[in-house]
Amino acid sequence: MYPVILRTIRTRDRYVGLAFYGNLLAANTIPLPSREEALLELRASLSASGIHPPSNPSSPLVQDVGGDVSQLGSMIYRLFMGEEVSPSPAPVVLLKPDNDLTARVLEVVARIPRGRVATYSAVAEVVGTSPRVVGNKLALNPFPLIIPCHRVIRSDLFVGNYGYGALVKGGILEREGVTVDVPSGKVSRSALISSSELLRLKSSVPW
Repeated sequence: MYPVILRTIRTRDRYVGLAFYGNLLAANTIPLPSREEALLELRASLSASGIHPPSNPSSPLVQDVGGDVSQLGSMIYRLFMGEEVSPSPAPVVLLKPDNDLTARVLEVVARIPRGRVATYSAVAEVVGTSPRVVGNKLALNPFPLIIPCHRVIRSDLFVGNYGYGALVKGGILEREGVTVDVPSGKVSRSALISSSELLRLKSSVPW
């Protein structure tokens, strides 16, 4: 069994948290204002996935790094800023969830292209489950931005919940070219992708 190694990378004025299990990425955060916040969110994500990270901030398993993972940190920052990022070749392989349904939900969500959104109901239809189950699975998404759970919205076109807050979710969507009414949090219907379109698209998850 490998130890879980937590890393933080400074990307411009923010910090990205990364957790590695061997050479696999077990979780990441979005870019956050401080190293402490990145580590806190990273530990919460890992615990929700049943992975127990080191709790001591001064542990040698908790590192500030650049080097070999700086490309990954840069990619996550670019995704946060709404930039087009090629999914191939991926700079890292993701640790596939043990739960098959969770993996399936994440694989379908990974199909949603930049500038488009899908409803929880559309994702549920493709997966063969309920919108509530999809929402519960995405609430535990260990790979925000890499697997774009922020692109899944409510059937009434409101942005819906997001681990980092609805305003952050709406901001990412706007930077990706989706029209979002900021006061209400409602998304333009023109960005909506249907379940039939999702079925035709291929998954790009680097398990």
